[in-house]
Amino acid sequence: MPAQPYSIRNYSSEDFENFVTFCVETELLGMKEDRTISSLIKKKFQKPYYSPDQNLFLALWKAQIVGFLDMIPELRIGRIILEGFVHTQHRRNGLATLLFHNAIERARRAGGKVFHVCIPEEDRVCISFLKKMSFSPVRRFDDLEQALSKIDVKKSFFPGIRVRNLKPGEEDLLADIQNQCFTGSWGFCPNTVEEIKFYLEWTGSQMEDVIAAESRESKDIIGYCWTHRVRRGASARKRGRIHMFGVHPEYRGKGLGERLLSQGLKYLKTKGVEVAELTIDTQNKPARVIYKSLGFKPIASKLWLEKKIVNI
Repeated sequence: MPAQPYSIRNYSSEDFENFVTFCVETELLGMKEDRTISSLIKKKFQKPYYSPDQNLFLALWKAQIVGFLDMIPELRIGRIILEGFVHTQHRRNGLATLLFHNAIERARRAGGKVFHVCIPEEDRVCISFLKKMSFSPVRRFDDLEQALSKIDVKKSFFPGIRVRNLKPGEEDLLADIQNQCFTGSWGFCPNTVEEIKFYLEWTGSQMEDVIAAESRESKDIIGYCWTHRVRRGASARKRGRIHMFGVHPEYRGKGLGERLLSQGLKYLKTKGVEVAELTIDTQNKPARVIYKSLGFKPIASKLWLEKKIVNI
């Protein structure tokens, strides 16, 4: 392979089919169907405040896509999340470094303060590379799962609080309670209603998949459990996911969280889900207690690494 075979440039709309082909060939999204991956990429490119023409960098070898680096801006909290991949046949040629350095100026122009990257804990090669680029681990998140047949969801709810499914048109309520529950938490970027609508579509959720706890007196939403079914191979066990789950700060410490989560799991069970999965920040001790009480077990871990853009 020649010593200098690569070029790096921004994505353009004419690259779409070739980018889909690259994702199919490398099984990047865990699927092999061209139409499925094409649909997912189209959805991702419609994310609010994101532009693939500005944020997606392609690495080419003889006009063929062999790698990419995607910059996902969350500038309300000053960060840019990086996602990337280099084809196995083109690794160890400095391509990842080239992609990263081409993205730096874009990050500065965008006003980002910090880069974040999420990597499976077992991917030691990638973690080693990031550390050489002066990234440092800042958080660990665990993936947990539990068979729904083993979960007791018989606990009743509290007087003065009713549980209901959210309805189409209540996306503003979901955005509001999510922001109240998580603003200020590590890595959480407050959502707009437009982003909530995007994430509903991205996860394949309907509004009814969000279980809400509502004060009977004030009619305020004081907690929620956002569920969705996971679409995988036909032979796999039917899986569901707790996408987001939170309780308003004023109502914490009263057992509301465990009951609300149980209602979300009960809802998934009525949809034929056999195994529930979720992801947790290992520093979120109250949530860890709830998940442990319901029998959730860790199955994998991810590390978040950080690099200050101002120091580049």
